Order: sequence, then structure tokens, then C-alpha cells
Amino acid sequence: MWADKLKIPIKDMRAFYDEAYFDMAGIMNEPNHKPEIKSIKGRIEVVTDISDEEFIKFRDLAEKTCPIHSMLHNAGVDIKVEWQKVDA
Repeated sequence: MWADKLKIPIKDMRAFYDEAYFDMAGIMNEPNHKPEIKSIKGRIEVVTDISDEEFIKFRDLAEKTCPIHSMLHNAGVDIKVEWQKVDA
């Protein structure tokens, strides 16, 4: 994990996906509709005592190198993730 490589002390990390929009017509196999996720909203809480600047660098690198984020982004899914730093 990047936190280890960058020597960032992460005490805990939790991901919550609060909302997702699906094309239900596609899931129900209706003509001219695909079973796709259109958008997803979530938040990630990271328990750490690093500075805000270090946290932003970690967040940006994690999003850039996350295969799930990349897959969803490349599929055209509108992704909104709120990162929250929780003091250790």
C-alpha cells in the first residue's frame, strides 16, 4: 500500500458508498438499455495524524493508482468521493 511506501502512518481506513445510480431498465433487460452504474457517491475516512498537505498528496496518489477507481472512471461512471482525515 502507498501509505507504507510513503511512510504515512494510517491507523485505520474505512470506505462508505452512500449512493449509486443504476439504469434499472437495463438490469430488467429492457431493450435499448444497458445494465450500467451511472454514478456513485461515497466517502473514505482515514485515521491518521499526518498534516493536511501530506493527506492531500496521499489522497491524490491513492485515487490515481486505485484499480477500482480507474475501472469505474474508464467506464464513464460519475465518481464523487469525499476524503475525510480523522485525527488519530
